[in-house]
Amino acid sequence: MKSIITQITLAGIALALSISTAQSADKPPKEMGVYLAGSAGIADSDGNDEFAYQLSAGWKFNKYFAIDVRYLDLGDESASVSGFGQAEADTYSYSANAVGSYPFGNDWEVFGQLGVGRLVTDIDVQCEVSSQFCTEGDFKFDESALSYGIGARYSVTRHLSLAAEIDGFREIGNTDFDIDLWVALFGIQYVFE
Repeated sequence: MKSIITQITLAGIALALSISTAQSADKPPKEMGVYLAGSAGIADSDGNDEFAYQLSAGWKFNKYFAIDVRYLDLGDESASVSGFGQAEADTYSYSANAVGSYPFGNDWEVFGQLGVGRLVTDIDVQCEVSSQFCTEGDFKFDESALSYGIGARYSVTRHLSLAAEIDGFREIGNTDFDIDLWVALFGIQYVFE
């Protein structure tokens, strides 16, 4: 599944680059409007690296400020203990964010985002033997989370740009299942007329 998503993401980036070369790049980047974005990269949670992808939609009010909503999928992770059983975890988040940008030159901008949302982990435990040390079933940890990040964006055309960013997520409050994770992403953004 991860290889299919990776191939689709790379194909999308290649298509975006080929379209961008056919369009005129002499106009300044689109400063306001609805946008869609997609990116893929690597997530690090407590030293474990996983493939991740993110989808977002937002509104640029001007060249300095935007708001958006994001969905980030961190993939599946599994672990097994001989004689007890195995567990599979699926982690994802969704958030609403304020995005501040600062353009420099004709084609570049740096940006930062801050938001709140939910960080969800679904865990499925399958026991090999019934014992007091293994409880079989589905468990869900759904916590409020702070979303933050920084990045840089290059405008290939007036509407299309490429971005690299590092995002962080931190659960809000004191919980029994504490997650602190970082994601490095590369993707594309398209601003509509």
